[in-house]
Amino acid sequence: MNPMDEYLATLTSPRTAERYRAALSEFADWYTQTTGASVDWNLLTTVEVKDYTAYLQTVRRLSPASVNLRLAAIRSFLRHLGRTLKVKGPKQVTPPVKALSARELGRLFAAAEGSTRDTAILNLMARASSRLNDIQTTEYSEWR
Repeated sequence: MNPMDEYLATLTSPRTAERYRAALSEFADWYTQTTGASVDWNLLTTVEVKDYTAYLQTVRRLSPASVNLRLAAIRSFLRHLGRTLKVKGPKQVTPPVKALSARELGRLFAAAEGSTRDTAILNLMARASSRLNDIQTTEYSEWR
């Protein structure tokens, strides 16, 4: 059994093993196409992995989450081989939660009609959200 298969067999989640296998194979293919040689995982450098990261971001235009998954697979496999490689992936930015429009809020209240408990909870949440938005927009600069 080759080292990659041995490593993948140690993973407890079949889904993770499948994704890591695909990520490691994809990296090996990229490495071969880029350098003309097959990848030697024991000699892999930080620069080569950074080049791969740049390729994923600029040429393939993958999301930060997709790039980070591939980097996690490489780091984890190298750790299994007794190596550490410090390559940071792109920062993942979570978009802010979009507030409900008046129409959406009205439809939510209409759906809860007949249940005083649900209506009370929705009222509380809507008022707290409204108050929070007022605080964030008017007083945020005072808190800094």
